[in-house]
Amino acid sequence: MAAWVWQGRGPPLVALHGFGGDGRDFEALAERLSGIEVLAPELAGHGRRADAPESEYLLDAQAGRLGELVAARLGGSRTPTGAPRVVVLGYSMGGRIAALAAFRGLLPASAHLVLVGAHPGLLSDAERAQRRADDARLADAAEVDPAAFLEAFSASPLLRSQASQPEPWRSRRLARRRLGPASGAALAASLRVAGTAEQPALLDLPAPELSVSLVTGADDTKFTALARQWAGRHPGWAVHVLPGGHACHLEATDALAGVLRPLLKG
Repeated sequence: MAAWVWQGRGPPLVALHGFGGDGRDFEALAERLSGIEVLAPELAGHGRRADAPESEYLLDAQAGRLGELVAARLGGSRTPTGAPRVVVLGYSMGGRIAALAAFRGLLPASAHLVLVGAHPGLLSDAERAQRRADDARLADAAEVDPAAFLEAFSASPLLRSQASQPEPWRSRRLARRRLGPASGAALAASLRVAGTAEQPALLDLPAPELSVSLVTGADDTKFTALARQWAGRHPGWAVHVLPGGHACHLEATDALAGVLRPLLKG
């Protein structure tokens, strides 16, 4: 699993980006967490893994690779008190993969899971069928004109608040979108193989044996409601509602760093 790494000490942060992004989306957060090791893997079809075979796009396959990365980084070690030795953060699509890894028992019980704008999964066959059809249309558009697709995708109601990301991070991110290696075919495959419709419904499953925090932006009312509904099933879970929209790691970097620092204390 190719990853961008910012060196540091203490318990590491493993951070998974969202659809259309890459590992460098966490560079501003890594700067705010100076001294903390940050590993940002790139998901199949994105960044340096744009040429990954389609079998690697499967959500279970990506969750398995995340579990392997975390196990390799920790070397199987645990603290005597059971304190977290790693924080695993997943944003949006990355959050769905991180959550699946946790519910599959692929992350150590000593980890702390932080899900940013992550969907717990669609509950009905009708919802999944509709979402699958919607993603198929988006995938077709990505194959026809990747640049136009990304522009339209970024301007969608869910993501347009990312325009508030401070400089120079916003300009760097937009330049990567224009010049990065992720092709339309790769983005289309990601939509078809790893979209929300392909995710198991996690909402009513027993909680995994690790600590969980759900993070959303105050302006992202849909995912804030989903987070509260999900946490309501698991009284030990924490919910943090930060300023801004869906992409808290881009739009509310300082606030998200404030949530993470206590979890990363060794």
